[in-house]
Order: sequence, then structure tokens, then C-alpha cells
Amino acid sequence: MARLRIRALSRSKLKSTVGN
Repeated sequence: MARLRIRALSRSKLKSTVGN
């Protein structure tokens, strides 16, 4: 579960960087 959470966080951070 922790890995999934980290993956989701990484995806959100990546999306935020791309959106920025």
C-alpha cells in the first residue's frame, strides 16, 4: 500500500510539474 501511495504522489508531482 505504501508503494502505491508513493506512486500516486510521484504521479501527482509529475503532473503538477508538467501542468506548470
